[in-house]
Amino acid sequence: MSGGSIELSTLTPENEDKSFEFPREYDNEFGADEDFEIPSTIDFQGHTIFLGSRDVKRSIRLRLQVAVIVISFMIIGVADQSLGSVMEYLLSDYQTDRTHISYLFLCQAIGYMIASFGNNMVCQMMGLKGLYPVSLLIMALMPTAIYAKLSFTTLVSISMINGLGFGTLDCAMNLFVGGLKYSNQLLGLMHAFYGLGCFISPLFCTYLIHRGFAWNQYYLFILGLIAINFVGSIFLFSRETKWKYRYQLQQDCEKDESGEKLAFKTIITNKFIIFFSLCLFTYLGSELSMGVWLFNYLLNIHSFTDKSSSYVTSAYWIAFTAGRFFLSFITGHLFEDYETKAMVIYCTLVTIGTILFWLFNQVYLLMVCSICFVGFFVGPMFSTTVVIAMKTLPKKFSTAGVAVICGLGAMGSTVMPYLMGLIADSTAGGKGAGLVYFPLYEVVLFAAANMLWLAFFVKHKRTLDSYERLSCD
Repeated sequence: MSGGSIELSTLTPENEDKSFEFPREYDNEFGADEDFEIPSTIDFQGHTIFLGSRDVKRSIRLRLQVAVIVISFMIIGVADQSLGSVMEYLLSDYQTDRTHISYLFLCQAIGYMIASFGNNMVCQMMGLKGLYPVSLLIMALMPTAIYAKLSFTTLVSISMINGLGFGTLDCAMNLFVGGLKYSNQLLGLMHAFYGLGCFISPLFCTYLIHRGFAWNQYYLFILGLIAINFVGSIFLFSRETKWKYRYQLQQDCEKDESGEKLAFKTIITNKFIIFFSLCLFTYLGSELSMGVWLFNYLLNIHSFTDKSSSYVTSAYWIAFTAGRFFLSFITGHLFEDYETKAMVIYCTLVTIGTILFWLFNQVYLLMVCSICFVGFFVGPMFSTTVVIAMKTLPKKFSTAGVAVICGLGAMGSTVMPYLMGLIADSTAGGKGAGLVYFPLYEVVLFAAANMLWLAFFVKHKRTLDSYERLSCD
């Protein structure tokens, strides 16, 4: 019977087959680790939907889906870091300054904001089946425009659309992987590939330029990756329909004690969703500002060559990738169900690292070591935040709430680099001289994230210790 089709509305307490119940593991609760069996198909609102295993060890299809997702995050990493890698060529070819280049980040933030507000609605309209390939097509617009060297005004306009593609994909993939078994480890792996993309970007871009290729030809590489990923998304996510997403939303409401359906205003005004969004906003802004502006900081303030600058920048990203990969497993084993404590530890260590970077940036070896130290402990912070949100938010917020958190939080990765660009060109005499304040800027951002998590941990320690979900009262 497990492969049959059933009508949800016909189930009653007397005739309900208990083999179809979602165990605690599917409810993503603390410490659940039970065997389970669920039906392959069910009927929901007149549509047949497929419910496969959420355990990657049991499903080949799920493993392939995760593989496609991690490649998507590698592409996002390559694309995010690309502006930092070609910054000097953009400044030269477009005869502009860093303030105007920063508009590319700011307009992308607008796209992210639209995505965060509309992601839940788009998922209900399209499901991952439609959202995934459409997001990839949108992401292809910016590399195409830069390769074609369209006008700078056009680039600024397209960057907003680009942010929409990044934002919808980012939210949806975090939500999908966050709902799987071993979510801590899988999210760590997924975001490790983001770091891998950021690591590849400056090295490969510099290599191509030194081999005689034009700087804009690097974007053909990004377009090739997107094309491969697009094919995988079409074939592997055909079962992730809008009806399946709506069913999952309904399950969240039914598992919450109130059983109420959520209005969008209720989601975005919830104090815990605001808190998690603010944490991600600050953290992601700090992380990407470090990666994007580090290359230019070394090139302009310390007079490094472009090759040496790319090596140090890539060292930051490889440390970041290693941290996301290894610390996600350590978090999963040593801090299972107590990830908030891990976040406080990681944030504290990162703050110490940025202070060392600020104080000893004139000592080459200490500077590079502190940069790698920061990268390593920054690594797991995004994925751990998503896991904490999914485990501690009231159950009714688990799906729609996390989508909003990821979208609003990701805006930090565009706003904070933009602000650093303004500082670079408007302080210390301008024309990039303001990059001298870059280390202090990173200290302030990471210290702010540290204070947020420390305050949250202290205030809600009793609830976290008892493995309960947060109360909105």
